[in-house]
Amino acid sequence: MLWSPPSGQPQLFPHDDKVFHCLSFCGIGASWWWATRQPRVVWIVGGVLAVASELVQGLLPWPRSTDVLDMLADVTGVAIGLAIARRWDSMKKPKK
Repeated sequence: MLWSPPSGQPQLFPHDDKVFHCLSFCGIGASWWWATRQPRVVWIVGGVLAVASELVQGLLPWPRSTDVLDMLADVTGVAIGLAIARRWDSMKKPKK
């Protein structure tokens, strides 16, 4: 979806795309935590995907562009997803 042509729909609010980026990468952060249980891997994969997705957007034939703020929203999403997933797991552990 990050590489699709622009929809032409009006924005819901200014910079609503940043919210989309953050939420999408929140799912990536949580998913990679549950897949690996290694925070370093989550950060590496999330960071690489954030940078790569933005660089590819700058190469597309339709009007998309590389945006540093989108990368920041992506990495913020990874951090939130990782934090939520780790917290979720800690709440599920049996108490002694």
